[in-house]
Amino acid sequence: VSQIAGEGVSQRCPDRFLGVIPNGFDPDYFDPSIDDEGCLPPAIKDLEPGSFPLYVGALEPRKHPEYVVELARKHPDITFVGAGYVHPEGRHFEPLVKSVKNLIWLGHVDRRVIRALMRRAGVFVFPSEREGLPLSVIEAQGMGLKVIGQPKTSMPDLVQNGVNGWLIDLADRDAWSESLLAALSPPYSTRLQEGVVIREATKERFAWASIGRRYGDLYRQLFSS
Repeated sequence: VSQIAGEGVSQRCPDRFLGVIPNGFDPDYFDPSIDDEGCLPPAIKDLEPGSFPLYVGALEPRKHPEYVVELARKHPDITFVGAGYVHPEGRHFEPLVKSVKNLIWLGHVDRRVIRALMRRAGVFVFPSEREGLPLSVIEAQGMGLKVIGQPKTSMPDLVQNGVNGWLIDLADRDAWSESLLAALSPPYSTRLQEGVVIREATKERFAWASIGRRYGDLYRQLFSS
């Protein structure tokens, strides 16, 4: 599903490796023109569109939700929003994310709420350490959001530095803050225009129609050999 995953398979099982076909998303569902904000909690509806960083992911160690908490504490004038289920290895994170006044933690929510959150968010924050190819990032980009993540595992497959987001090691705390402010500072109208470009590029690479054609090519190759 990603270059990093493909490299691992090709090294271990070179005779079985056929290529990389990434995860795909449904652009007809994750479409910013769909107004589904009626399903959002009142606290989110009160936030200005494009004003908040959004984290979507499980509470587990490899996804580093504690760093979202650290960012929120560093920027008390910005409201952060997060959503995700509690992984068995991440139960200690739940009281932490709920302890910060400017972090609205929604817990596990359905896909309609995720879509509405992405439509209203200003930037997608994803400090995960290890991913095969994160569908949540693809969906956020499909909704036109820039992404701040780490330059690790599959994230370079998705984020082009300075184009549709930033890839920064977690050790560089100042750069994370600078990128966060850079994402939220331009006029909202400008960011919406940039979001159209990000969405179109994401559709071209990851829409299910495109991914399906690649699977079709692979199956035809297999059956003809």
